[in-house]
Amino acid sequence: MKRSLLPELLILLGAAGLRLGFALLPLDLLAMLLEDDAWMVAAIARHWAIGNGITADGVNPTNGFHPLYPLTLGALPYLAVPTAALEHLQAGFRANLLICAALSTLTLLPCYALLRHVAPRPLALAGLALLAFNPLLIQVSVNAMETSLALLLLVTLWWQLLPRPALDLALVRAAGLGVLAGLTILARLDNALAVAYLGLWLVWQEVRARRLPVRSGVFGGVAGLVLGPYFVRNWLIFESLSPSSGRALAYMHSYSGSFTYTSGLQLLAYPPALDLTNAPQWVLAFGIVGLAGMYLTLPRAQRGMFTPLVLYSLTLALYYGYVQQQGRPRYYVAVAFVIVLLVCAWLAARLATRPQAMRLVPVGAAAVVAVLIGYNSLMWVRSTVATITAPYQAQPAMFAAARWMSANLPEDAVIAAQNSGIFQYYSNRLVINIDGKLNHEIVPILEQRQLDRYLHARGVEYVVDLPSVADYIEFYSANLSEAPAHREISALEKLRIHARRFAARLGIGAPVVLPERVPERVLVPFSDVAQIVQAFPLPNDPNQAVTIYLLLPQFGAAP
Repeated sequence: MKRSLLPELLILLGAAGLRLGFALLPLDLLAMLLEDDAWMVAAIARHWAIGNGITADGVNPTNGFHPLYPLTLGALPYLAVPTAALEHLQAGFRANLLICAALSTLTLLPCYALLRHVAPRPLALAGLALLAFNPLLIQVSVNAMETSLALLLLVTLWWQLLPRPALDLALVRAAGLGVLAGLTILARLDNALAVAYLGLWLVWQEVRARRLPVRSGVFGGVAGLVLGPYFVRNWLIFESLSPSSGRALAYMHSYSGSFTYTSGLQLLAYPPALDLTNAPQWVLAFGIVGLAGMYLTLPRAQRGMFTPLVLYSLTLALYYGYVQQQGRPRYYVAVAFVIVLLVCAWLAARLATRPQAMRLVPVGAAAVVAVLIGYNSLMWVRSTVATITAPYQAQPAMFAAARWMSANLPEDAVIAAQNSGIFQYYSNRLVINIDGKLNHEIVPILEQRQLDRYLHARGVEYVVDLPSVADYIEFYSANLSEAPAHREISALEKLRIHARRFAARLGIGAPVVLPERVPERVLVPFSDVAQIVQAFPLPNDPNQAVTIYLLLPQFGAAP
């Protein structure tokens, strides 16, 4: 092996080791660090593998997930261990973590190729190390979900398309990249933003050269063919092109507390390249202005290459910040790569004409990156301790409740839950999702405030979740409370609300009164129509418990 490749090899081996180490952490610890969505995805993958179809609960079809990973790689472990025995469920989940660890490591290869395209080797190595040794990035990509596969495909698409002149793209290659683009979207649906900007970038290259947009047409057309079956299924089964999860999340976050002016700062707060989740807003705003300055002062050729990446990052932040009105670091893993690429490219351009400074780059870059890695690691340890010891830490209790249901409830029991992932994966019972992420029927039911009647009609006998599920059912049930109906708000309406609130803040418009998710009057408390079967106290707050409720005969019955 060439000695010159030793730094790259050491970084990649270190990255693989850290990701493998995270995947092999005790499952009791991972139950506190991972999101409930991880078990939702695992449940879908398992049911698909054992022949139950595309479903999270084993009976009802769902489209509230990103399809590629759970229907391919994520399903493989359950072909080997198809039973619902606890040891097999744990083995399948662990195997998914290991798959994600491998995919997350592989992503560093096309990333480094892009870094070498925009920066000299010392800067590229620094960028690679920053991404390789970031504990937060490891946690949000080694998560038994779609994140690592979606990131690998997206970064590979960027690497294959952006560094090369678009006009030199052969039609066969354009078709191949179209297949890759379609798979990239199926891996994570918001990757459609990145693919759309790549398609527009190709169109612009061809139009500017006064050529017919043939390459971009082939690229987009083939991507559309790959996506066709997904959208056809959505329309035929769910009468909607979009997944139920996006619709449900948008509905949940359409009340007053979600409309904030500074949501766009997610662009720098959430990408897990540098942990700024707790940074003051002025620091985030200053950082975004700085990144904009870097982009605008790049050499013209590089600025053109970065344009689709920058537009994707901005649009993603606006979408999650002001339309979906919620965000998580795993949504922004690709933006982290864009930021590292941009900073490395800008530094390379600034240092290109300064040979004296260039000689100091290897030592200086290594020192800066060592400090940043240390900072990220310290922040991750701090955040992990806070998460494990937080009063709201509920997932160990959810696991205990799921296993109790598996052992004690009738095999034909029908159960409802908001946070349904762990229950669907571990309980071996039919658990219907009622927050809408995996259940396309729910948002219209919530709009009509008929949740209790819906549960009654579906034969639900038990409800399991945190105690707040009682307030949730009370609010969305006209039999149980009085409250104004809250209809689904479109993306355009949300943007208008943001604009009106901003105008009111400037004193040029009337104050905007937004609905609260609080009933005007409780008619029948949930406790009057349900009784507690079993409670599992939260590990750090014994006064709160994951509770299993038995619904009484009068629950949901017509008055």
